[in-house]
Order: sequence, then C-alpha cells, then structure tokens
Amino acid sequence: MEEHVYSEFPNLPGRRRRCCGQGTQMALLGLVTVMLWAGLLTLLLFWHWDAVQNLKQLEETAAQNVSQVAKDLERHRGDEMAQKSRAAQVSQNVEEIQAEQKRMKAQDSELSRNLDGLRSDLSNLKSQSLNERRTALHSLERLQQEVVKLWVELHVSNGRSFPVCHHLWVRFASPSSAPCGSEEGHQ
Repeated sequence: MEEHVYSEFPNLPGRRRRCCGQGTQMALLGLVTVMLWAGLLTLLLFWHWDAVQNLKQLEETAAQNVSQVAKDLERHRGDEMAQKSRAAQVSQNVEEIQAEQKRMKAQDSELSRNLDGLRSDLSNLKSQSLNERRTALHSLERLQQEVVKLWVELHVSNGRSFPVCHHLWVRFASPSSAPCGSEEGHQ
C-alpha cells in the first residue's frame, strides 16, 4: 500500500494533444490581451469620470464656500462699520457726559459758594436779630421805667402817696393792672 498518492490516475502518454493550432492560440492570447486592456481602459475611464465628477462637486462646493465667505466678509465689514459707528457714538456720548460733569462740577462749586454765602448771611441775620431783640428789650424796659416814673409823677402831682416798689416788681401783667403801691392795692 505504499503506493504513490497519484497512482490512481492512469499514466498519460508523454505527448499531449493540442486542441487548437498555434494561430488560434495567438488569436486567443491577443483577444484576452485586448479584453484586459479594454477592461483596464474602462476602469481608467470610470476612475477619470469619477475624479472629474468629484472635481466638479468640489468646484461647486468651493464656489458656494467662496460665496458664503464673501457674504460673511461683507456682513463682517458691515458689522465692523456699525461697531465703528457705535464706538464713535459712544465716544461722543462719553465726551458729552464729561462736559456735562464739568459743567455740573462748576455749577456745584457755584452752588456751594452761594450756600456758604447764605449760611454767612443767615448767621449775620441771626446776630443782627439777637442784637435788635436785645435793643428792643432794653428799649421796652426803659419805656416801662419811664411809664412807671410818669405814673408815679402823676400820682404825686395829684397828691397821693404810696410805698416804693422793688425795681424787679415793675412788670405789667396786663394793661389794667397797677404797679405796687397803687391806691387800689392800699385801700
């Protein structure tokens, strides 16, 4: 049983018989070569067509992107101009506010000076009022003393007499009240 594994196949004669002639083989080889070249060219054409389609799509996408970038750039320029305009407006507003602050500071200083002057005038008026009040009170006391003297002289001239009052008692409670030592008080 140690035969060779291929011993089942019959021994073929050393010479094989060819089914076709040499011309047919060459024609078949040429046909296969042409078919291979045709397949290769077809693949290359498909690859080229696909590449062209991809390039067209990329070109369209690039055109859309360029258009979008142009729009974005234009919008950005518009925004930038608006920001510059707003910045100029804000700057102008800041300058106006600063000018208003300076004006208000000057006005505040003037009002402060006026207030100081009014306080000084008020203090002077208070002092003057107190002085006038003291003068009026002093004049009133002198007038009361004169009235008492006249009243005493009137009573003395009429021949009436009455005791002398202490100088602090010379105050009138009402116009009808008489000073101390009057006749009504002693009778």
